[in-house]
Amino acid sequence: MARGEREERGVNITAGGDVMGGVVSGSANVFRKSVVQGSGTLNIDEGQLAGLPPEYVEALKQFTKNVGEQLQSNKVDQTKIEDINRQLDEFVKDLGSAKPDEGVGVLKQKSLNSRFTGLAGKILSALPKTAEVLTSFTPLLPFSKIIGESTQKLVEAIQKEV
Repeated sequence: MARGEREERGVNITAGGDVMGGVVSGSANVFRKSVVQGSGTLNIDEGQLAGLPPEYVEALKQFTKNVGEQLQSNKVDQTKIEDINRQLDEFVKDLGSAKPDEGVGVLKQKSLNSRFTGLAGKILSALPKTAEVLTSFTPLLPFSKIIGESTQKLVEAIQKEV
């Protein structure tokens, strides 16, 4: 090797499981977790979806795809997207093992309604007030029963306020 030249070496390590703590140095380190992605912007951990009924899983996948496309096409700031992701994560966590054919208790319903309202508010404040944005929420209609009111009417009311 000539003076001043450096030898480039690469290491490719593939591992499974979760990292609970550790130290990583260098560049180009990538860590991934199994997630459902909506156009590269919104993510839901697959583990959180495992206990949900299939119609809820499909609704959330379609919703993240729709909203993700809206966020990208409107060039929404990454910090706002991260905030929306946190709200989405909290809503999905609160869903837990909710079943559409079984009622949820009053406390759980109020909590889910609050989480949904917060999520919708974050999304609607980041996007323009258009019918297309409202339509992005349509897949979440199955959640109306467990949040105690029509998701579409709630989204429309929130859009008027933000």
